[in-house]
Amino acid sequence: MTRSRAIAAGVLLAIVAALAATAAPARERPAELGRMAAEGAVTLAAAGSSHAILTASGLRPGQSVSGNVALANVGESSGRLTLLRTGMVDTPGRFGGRLSDALLLRVEELGGGSWTGPLAGQDMLDLGVMEPGEGRSYRLTLTLPDTGPNGRNNAVQGSSVTIDWAWATESIGGPPPAQTASPTPPPAPSATPGPGATATPNGPRSVEEPEPPLPVRGAPRLQLRIPHQRVLATRGISMYGSCDRPCRISFRARIQTSPLARSAARTLMRRRVFRSPGGQRRLPSTGTAERRIRLRLTPRAVRTLKRTMHRRGRVAVVIVARVRGTGGTRNVTRRIVLKRPGRRPAAGGKSAP
Repeated sequence: MTRSRAIAAGVLLAIVAALAATAAPARERPAELGRMAAEGAVTLAAAGSSHAILTASGLRPGQSVSGNVALANVGESSGRLTLLRTGMVDTPGRFGGRLSDALLLRVEELGGGSWTGPLAGQDMLDLGVMEPGEGRSYRLTLTLPDTGPNGRNNAVQGSSVTIDWAWATESIGGPPPAQTASPTPPPAPSATPGPGATATPNGPRSVEEPEPPLPVRGAPRLQLRIPHQRVLATRGISMYGSCDRPCRISFRARIQTSPLARSAARTLMRRRVFRSPGGQRRLPSTGTAERRIRLRLTPRAVRTLKRTMHRRGRVAVVIVARVRGTGGTRNVTRRIVLKRPGRRPAAGGKSAP
């Protein structure tokens, strides 16, 4: 009888242990970067490393150097992706200038948005949230602006710079904590609620203060729509835009040829396309309807568009909107093509002479 009871107790303990193991919630693996690859002027510090090295040397005014980085979130939870500048080494040239002070950095998500600013500026960029299994590709570009024959680029002749970038991800959110049953507390004696408390049948209960909002990270996102319109007749371009939070926008544009064949477009005018008073706008958050934005063309831009339309029959205008707000700066580019209307056929279906 004693042996039978011992066997029964052992079986019961095994069943309880199995049920406890089954009830234990499985935890998701945190967000983790993997499947990283680099090409162009960007190299990885080591195989499987999250550090990317970009070197710029021998640049002439107006030239750029760029490289691509591909990565993925191989974890099982969402993570916020950041780009950190962990090191920057300048090698001055014969005139002693530092190349990092003159370069512009552009971080562009292929198929997404982009950020442009001085290389020596921000040392951390928030690139948004990556879902589990999501892959992205980024292009890093360093450009030496052309400041003219008497510009400050003369001081950086022969200089070079090497930048070490670290890609990192931090898990956000997560499964809610498991709730365990607890015994019902005995009723508490009634009392007069004090300030900041609410009276309940079981006694006073403090009112919880709301948590402060999380700081906004990342540049505002701009939705920009340009409808079909007659640009030369109105001597301006109308568009509609909205931001996901209050933002400031400045516009610039360049006029280019628009060849039908797969040949490179040629820039005809790159400055003062829009009148200066109409180049800056403020937009509210996306909770309101999109705002109409009207940009007037300068007389020189109108003449350039008309002359190119007369000679080539078509011309392109590339519009770059620079969005500023809490969290950074972002560039949004749109391209429109102006076409000369074809001749209408004369009566009888024959072309007019």
